Amino acid sequence: MTTGRVVRLALCFFSIFVVFQVACGAPEVSDEDDAAAETDSVVLDDDASVSDDDAADDDVAADDDTVATDDDDDFADDDVLDDDISDDDFSDDDVADDDVVDDDLGDDDAPDPIRYKEFVFDRADVERDVVYGSNISQAGRNYVLKMDVYEGEGDTAANRPLIIMAHGSGGTTREFSSDGDFFARSGYVFASIDYRLADTNNQYSDLFELFDGIADIRAAVRFFRKHQNDYRIDPDNIFIGGFSAGAVSALHSAYMTKDREVLKYISRFAFKYVEEHGGLDGDSGNPGYSSEVKGVINVAGGIVSTDLLDRGEPMIISVHGTDDKVIPFYEGISTEGSGLIHPVADALGIPNKLIAIQNGGHETLDACALCPTRIRSFLYDHL
Repeated sequence: MTTGRVVRLALCFFSIFVVFQVACGAPEVSDEDDAAAETDSVVLDDDASVSDDDAADDDVAADDDTVATDDDDDFADDDVLDDDISDDDFSDDDVADDDVVDDDLGDDDAPDPIRYKEFVFDRADVERDVVYGSNISQAGRNYVLKMDVYEGEGDTAANRPLIIMAHGSGGTTREFSSDGDFFARSGYVFASIDYRLADTNNQYSDLFELFDGIADIRAAVRFFRKHQNDYRIDPDNIFIGGFSAGAVSALHSAYMTKDREVLKYISRFAFKYVEEHGGLDGDSGNPGYSSEVKGVINVAGGIVSTDLLDRGEPMIISVHGTDDKVIPFYEGISTEGSGLIHPVADALGIPNKLIAIQNGGHETLDACALCPTRIRSFLYDHL
């Protein structure tokens, strides 16, 4: 055998040995490891599937004093999508796009929306001009009290929370049309009420308007208690509120509960007017039913004195611009604003939340696109 032939034969045996060692001894990623990696990716993607509503709700819970800024550091898209699940981690063969998108994270696997916290209906139905009472205006005119009632389209649930909102002095029941749609699609019953405004021009017009508003809001509450089976509302979860003058009336409806408080905090003249018009409950209709409520939604409103608040009284959430010139955030000529109300509520143990719009004016909702979501979250947490 020649030397060249020996060399070629030795090289051949060496090649066979290397191939055998690679085939039998080299570590390999098992199917189980691939499966585990794929499972981790699904869990991370599932955690990342947070709706805008949930993200906004987290902002609400994070800050009880001011409007929280949106902070994506704790749950940034880059953290989940770019770092934890990079394209290099999985080959096209190991984790096909169809496997992740269609099977593991398909619409069928998405959690159902949470009623009263998220949208559960695509559209809302509205019943216009529902009559809830009647009374006489300051000028002596007969006044039929009407409201628009919003419900989720096709909603058949019972024991639904009720929100009653009163517009500002220059508004109508249509003022809360977008809010009615928002809350109805979330499962609430929402009523935007008309109420008596001043139709005289004298030194007492605004004062009488306050007590007429209190009486009309309470009549609306009693209407729904009277018809709770028709509207399928939960009488233990009734919230009243409003914007500007409507908020002022709602605040006093909730916290001015004794006729003598009118005498103490306002005037004897006002007390006489209240006595002559059915007391604080008023005579706008639906007698014999309670006017009690669970909470107040105060948008740019104020109260004659925070001393009206007491332990165990309705919870409150307020949205108020810190530069409000109409009803000041702190103290005005005849009102104490949200900036004074909420520290008192804190001291009394009344559940509350203040959303202060920094440098915001009177039209606070226009400056706070997320406020309806944050109000909804607060209500949901206290149902």
